[in-house]
Amino acid sequence: ITLLTEGLVGRTANDRIDVLYREWRRALDVVYGDLDATSGELVETVAGTYSLRSDRPIGEYLFVLHTYFSLVARLFAVEILAITTEDRHRQPTAWTSISDPELIARFYGLDHGDLPGGLQIDNLFESDVFGWWSALCEGNTDLLAALRSILSLLADFAFPRTIYAPQRATDVLSDLYQPLIPRQMRRKLGEFLTPRWLAEACLARLNELHAPLATGRVIDPTCGTGTFLIPILAQRLANLRRTRPLDEITATDIQDALDGVAGIDINPVAVTATRVNYVLALGPLARNGALSLPVWRADSLLVPDAPPRQGTFNDGALMGLSFRE
Repeated sequence: ITLLTEGLVGRTANDRIDVLYREWRRALDVVYGDLDATSGELVETVAGTYSLRSDRPIGEYLFVLHTYFSLVARLFAVEILAITTEDRHRQPTAWTSISDPELIARFYGLDHGDLPGGLQIDNLFESDVFGWWSALCEGNTDLLAALRSILSLLADFAFPRTIYAPQRATDVLSDLYQPLIPRQMRRKLGEFLTPRWLAEACLARLNELHAPLATGRVIDPTCGTGTFLIPILAQRLANLRRTRPLDEITATDIQDALDGVAGIDINPVAVTATRVNYVLALGPLARNGALSLPVWRADSLLVPDAPPRQGTFNDGALMGLSFRE
């Protein structure tokens, strides 16, 4: 985190790092408010937690923390997909002993959405503002050493059990995000993650009320890490696996299940987490054909302008209402 902070501080106006940082700011200024403060309790909390210099805007610290989380999430997703496709050489945990140039090439591919086994999963890493770190790797032996240490730590995680266990893990990245961003910091930022037990209780109540969670279209306009969406998707995919052998399930079948469970969030790091959690839920089904993840970064409270020549809806329950209504 310290090395990433140094790389961000060393950016120049309008270079790629600066452009991505300002793009992140456009979204997160709405969520967090003023991120230009260079002093105060929040700055001291962040700088003290990670032993960082305390003379930079709080926005830079948060961008680095979000970038770090996104990097680990990407490595997590690629490891799962590589195990699923039996592409041993593409597993990040197998990269610890390769040469620096080869490691940089692997990270470059990670930044550009290069997936193991020829998999096609649209909207997994696209439109991501966190890909700036890979440009810092060239000639930076300290950063490469730190990245190798992350890969070594990932090797301690039981990935096969996560993928193939009868009860698959859900929303694993929420468990990663909460230690990374301490509770005091999240409270100062106004972030309150929905506890898993509360999401489960809400979904159970909806089932009692006969809500069509298994078949209807579900959208969470503030999806966070997917705490509500992932259990619904996991259940639909489990139902799909029960209907026929794995190799007989088509990409269309899987896409239909995915399209019924959509998410939106203004926070780029939340979108990354939800997309990776979707990959975890897919497991071996990810190799059954080209797929697209219905999770988008957007402000769900921002009402768009009406399309040209559209005044009111002319059928269904919305008949007579204007587009904005």
